[in-house]
Amino acid sequence: MATRAYYGLQNHMKSMYIFRNIKRPLYKTLIRPVLTYGAEMWALFKQDEYRLSISERKIFRRIYGPVIDRGGWRIRTNQELHQLYDEKDIVNFCKLSRMRWAGHVVRQDDGDLARRVLLSEPGGKRPRGRPRLRWEDGVKEDVAN
Repeated sequence: MATRAYYGLQNHMKSMYIFRNIKRPLYKTLIRPVLTYGAEMWALFKQDEYRLSISERKIFRRIYGPVIDRGGWRIRTNQELHQLYDEKDIVNFCKLSRMRWAGHVVRQDDGDLARRVLLSEPGGKRPRGRPRLRWEDGVKEDVAN
């Protein structure tokens, strides 16, 4: 869905008549919310973080465009893109929204459904091998960092 939102706005992002200070809010208000919908409940794997970062950089490269270097054109490096955007990257945005949701659930009454699910202990045996990453583990790691 985020790709669809991006390609729907691609003509605006390509346009030389729309300034960067207009394109950034377009990304921030129309594409990023679609890309991070439900991020509060994600257990982010490294591969998910990598894919989110790739899609964000792809959009930034379209917004900021190439740069002239030594008489030729080149694409901007990742560091140049982050310096130009100078806000939280998409992975940190997802982690902050997850911590915000965790704080909301902790403040709820004990009878609320989200609170009961958080405090419940599922029965049964876990499968062999490495334990799967849980949402709660991700929140604890975010708080520690």
